[in-house]
Amino acid sequence: MININNSLLVLILVLIIVTAVLPPSYGQVSIFVSTDKKFYNGGDRITVYGTVSGYTQNIPVSIIIKNPTGNVIDISQENVRNDMTFSTTIKTGGGLWTSFGTYTVETHYSSKNFMATTTFEYDRTSPSPNTTATPFGGSYATDQTITLTSDRTSTIYYTTDGSDPTDSSPHGPSPITGISVTSTTILKYFAVDAEGNRESIKRQDYTVTIPPTTTADPSAGSYATDQTITLTSDRTSTIYYTTDGSDPTDSSPHGPSPITGISVTSDTVLKFYAVDTSGQKEEIRTEIYQVKKPIPVDVILTVSIAAVAVVGGTIAVMIIPKPIPHPNIPPNATLTIRGPNVRVEIIRR
Repeated sequence: MININNSLLVLILVLIIVTAVLPPSYGQVSIFVSTDKKFYNGGDRITVYGTVSGYTQNIPVSIIIKNPTGNVIDISQENVRNDMTFSTTIKTGGGLWTSFGTYTVETHYSSKNFMATTTFEYDRTSPSPNTTATPFGGSYATDQTITLTSDRTSTIYYTTDGSDPTDSSPHGPSPITGISVTSTTILKYFAVDAEGNRESIKRQDYTVTIPPTTTADPSAGSYATDQTITLTSDRTSTIYYTTDGSDPTDSSPHGPSPITGISVTSDTVLKFYAVDTSGQKEEIRTEIYQVKKPIPVDVILTVSIAAVAVVGGTIAVMIIPKPIPHPNIPPNATLTIRGPNVRVEIIRR
């Protein structure tokens, strides 16, 4: 006769033992994987990321990259985070990344080998550099200084005369600074990066609308002698001028800069402006000259005062001249000062 209680006890013990030796239950385990982009060039970085669910043990995810022919070119393991996500970054390029086409990412998880895959396209040729000019081409009222900057380590080649740059053109490492633009300029340039990728030639057109500046030498002022004026522009220009104070026009006296030999022998108002080869017209400038020549002295008389008398509005000064051997000096003379306009008279007595 079988004891039921003993049999039940044995069954319970067997179940406990079996449960203890069975592996953990996986339930509905799943894994997902993707990449941050679907197309990559040589030198790019690929971010592989994904999630797992239904299994919580701390087991790493194996990540395998295969080229279009199925050869493994990269393999790594990443731990699953507490939020059941994983990720890694892989740099493309190098000796194993030689094929163009579709690459496969395989992820394997746990001893049950739960697997997920995704694909991406790869072109081992890096894109060409991208160079920008600062400031951009356009019309400016002042001189400009241009900087050329590539988006990566590169050598930049450029010209400023409108011709296409070559490997023998002015060049330097990015960024190139200090390219001066003071007139209408066509700037062309391209960059070559460290891997030899060559950018297509780019172009920027600059127009600098700065009028010429003309100076007069000598400048305005008061002079004791006649002056000869030279007008000089700061660039190739035609200068128009007048010397009578009127505003010059295109029909006024003119000539190429510099204009020399403008004679000033008396008080003069000189006006002028310049027009450069691009048609930029200067505002009219004005220079005012005063010529005050000393009055010539024909007779030098050294005298001593003998007497002073005031008669009405006339001051009479009696002087005794000192002997000076000069035929124009009388032996006895009176110096008379008449005001308010004073004049000197030599009167024989």
